[in-house]
Amino acid sequence: MLSVFPDIKTLTEAAAELVVESAQEAVERRGRCLLALSGGHSPKSLYITLAQEPYRDEMPWENTIVLWSDERYVPLSDERSNAGAAMELLLKHVSVHENHIIVMYKDGLSPEQAALEYERKLKELFGGGQPRLDLTLLGCGPDAHTASLFPGSKAIDEQKALILAVNHTGSDVPRITMTPVLINQSRTVVFIAYGQEKAIAVREVLTGAHRPKELPAQIVKPPDGEVLWYIDGPAASQLEI
Repeated sequence: MLSVFPDIKTLTEAAAELVVESAQEAVERRGRCLLALSGGHSPKSLYITLAQEPYRDEMPWENTIVLWSDERYVPLSDERSNAGAAMELLLKHVSVHENHIIVMYKDGLSPEQAALEYERKLKELFGGGQPRLDLTLLGCGPDAHTASLFPGSKAIDEQKALILAVNHTGSDVPRITMTPVLINQSRTVVFIAYGQEKAIAVREVLTGAHRPKELPAQIVKPPDGEVLWYIDGPAASQLEI
């Protein structure tokens, strides 16, 4: 489902309402919410909004487990850290339990070891079974990448692993990412994209031929879930709507 908003503020408030409503429903039905946050610039305004009233008080943080869809493999104190940014903008300001915040970076482990450890933690949450996320937040880059699934990445074709360490020629550090195997187990995925620089990518992902190796965001198609796109007018400017 596609929703186009007149500005970033309206988009962000609608996204915050979606996060709260999804979490409330998950807690009511299953006793907890597994929420996967995204990195990059796009979600930062959402994190600031969720840290404020009324969303801060309406969100069932005590029953929410916070994960990340991907991460630059640097300590949280590094300004490039997705988890570090989310901690500063959101998680330090709400009542989420510290042991419910599951970050990808772990000091002393290689990216590959940390990816295996993250997958192990996810499976533990489900008693060794297949993890299923309640809500996964994703962005869409100008090259149509999402999480750390970049055009041409072998991770796009992954059929077994839930988490992988990946390298990208445009990145100065290794990354860890959820694979399509895990992302497509989500009950709800919401893409947040705004700005004119995203317009062509949004058009190609939503209306172009199916080319997930070139347009990785196209690989996100949960067979038993829904995909929502929240975009602003400039990001929608190449669409015929």
